[in-house]
Amino acid sequence: MEFYLTTFFVFILIFVRILSFLSASPILGHSVLPFQLRFWLGIFLSYIFLLMIDVKSLNLSVELFGFIILVLKEVVLGLMLGFSAWGIFYGVQFAGHLIGFDIGFSTSTAFDPEHSEPIPTLSQFKQYLSLVIFLMLNGHHFLIQVLKLSFEIVPISSFSVNIDLVDFGVKLITFVFVSAVKISAPVLVSLFLTDLSIGLLSRAFPQMNIFMFAFSLKIIIGFIALIVVMPFFVFVFKNLLLEFEKDLIELLKVIGS
Repeated sequence: MEFYLTTFFVFILIFVRILSFLSASPILGHSVLPFQLRFWLGIFLSYIFLLMIDVKSLNLSVELFGFIILVLKEVVLGLMLGFSAWGIFYGVQFAGHLIGFDIGFSTSTAFDPEHSEPIPTLSQFKQYLSLVIFLMLNGHHFLIQVLKLSFEIVPISSFSVNIDLVDFGVKLITFVFVSAVKISAPVLVSLFLTDLSIGLLSRAFPQMNIFMFAFSLKIIIGFIALIVVMPFFVFVFKNLLLEFEKDLIELLKVIGS
C-alpha cells in the first residue's frame, strides 16, 4: 500500500513540473492554446516519465507540509525552465525593437495576446517568424527532451537554489542582447549608411530640404534590407538556437549540482 501511495505522490510531482514547464514554455505555453490541451498533455507525459523513474530509490516525505514544499519546488523548477526557454525569442523581439526604432516604427504597435500588452509591429512579426522557424527545426521536440533530461539531471525532490543560478541569469541576459545585435546588425548597418548618405547630401546641397523625404527613404531602405537579409536571419537564428540548447542543458546541470 505504501508503494502505491509513494507512486501516486511521485506522479503528482512529475505532473506539477511538466505542467509548470508547459505553461511557461514557447509554443506549448502560448495563450492561444487552451489549458485543457496542456493539462492532458501533462498527464500523458507524466505517465511516460513515471515509467522511467525508479520510485523505490526516492526518499519522499509523505507528510502534508513536506509534500507541499516538494510541490512548490517542482513548480519553481518547471517555471524556471519554461521562462528560460524564451531567451532566444526575447533576443529576436529585442532585435525587432532596435530595427523598428531606427526605421521609425517605434510608435506602430499591435496588441500581443501572449504578454497582454502592445509591442512594436516589427517585433511581433520577428517573434512569430522565429516561432515558425523554431517549429520547422523541431524545436518542440527539444522542449520535450529538456523535460526528459530534467528528470535525469535533477531528480524529484533534489532541486535546490545555489549561487551558480545568478551567474547563469547574467549569461542568459547577455545572450539575449548579443542575439539581438547579431540579428539586427545587417539592417542597422544599412540604415546607418542611409543616415550617413542623407547627412552628406544635406551638407553638399544645403539649399535642398532633404530631410523631407528622409523618413520615407529610410522606410524603403529598411524594408528592402529586411527582405534581402531574410536568409541571413534564418541562418543566424538556427546557429543561435543550437547554442541556446546547450545553455538550457547547462542550466539543468547548474540546478542539479
